[in-house]
Amino acid sequence: MFSTRLRGIAVIVFIFVFAGGLAACDNPAEDDHDHDEHAEVEGLLLFIGGEEVVHVHEGEVEGSLTVPVDDETDEITVEFEGHDGEEVHADELDDEFSLGVVVQGAALVDVHEEGRWSFALHGGDEAGDTAIRVMLLHEGHSDFTTPDIPVTVE
Repeated sequence: MFSTRLRGIAVIVFIFVFAGGLAACDNPAEDDHDHDEHAEVEGLLLFIGGEEVVHVHEGEVEGSLTVPVDDETDEITVEFEGHDGEEVHADELDDEFSLGVVVQGAALVDVHEEGRWSFALHGGDEAGDTAIRVMLLHEGHSDFTTPDIPVTVE
């Protein structure tokens, strides 16, 4: 009898969760943007002090980042590229777009947001190698993600 009651409660909880998910999933009356609006981004450039330090295009990474132990890089600015290498101007991207940076592998660095299209990396107290991925996010999902960009903490 106890397991039947428990099973009944589990079914009721599942129904409420499922129904709530359906109700919240797609409400056209409140949806005021185009779900098909995605940035045509194929690559990016990372700059420190106006100097290009990393170029990513068609899945290939050229360059790397170096972070001082127990210190922070200067501001790293991101510029996105389209398929033919043309710049995708950041000011043309709606507020629905944002920058995402995640550390891959060993957590030897922390990411600090500096501006809408810039960040800095803070090195921990250990030297070593790790990587980051930079993303162009559109309402929480990635329209573009780089392969691993090498980061050396020294």
